[in-house]
Amino acid sequence: MPRREFARKSGECYIAGPMKGRRETRATMQVGDRILIDKGIAKRVYIVARIDVPHSQERAFATKSGGDFTIGVKIWKSDYVWNEKSRMWTRRS
Repeated sequence: MPRREFARKSGECYIAGPMKGRRETRATMQVGDRILIDKGIAKRVYIVARIDVPHSQERAFATKSGGDFTIGVKIWKSDYVWNEKSRMWTRRS
């Protein structure tokens, strides 16, 4: 079977071989990404709902359901780093 390789325009993700995917390190957040947020003693997984927050290029909006206009939290993009093992954004140490 021939080996297939596809690349996105931004070069963030590629698929090599049939039905196998491998991601490289991400540089930017995308809508739909999972993010681990520490709220006190509880750790919760949210979904990035919006990247373009009005009047701020450094903030993102995350909700539990991933909806654009539901109750959620605003986060600083620079405070989170992509974790390849868990495939989600985690707090920068």
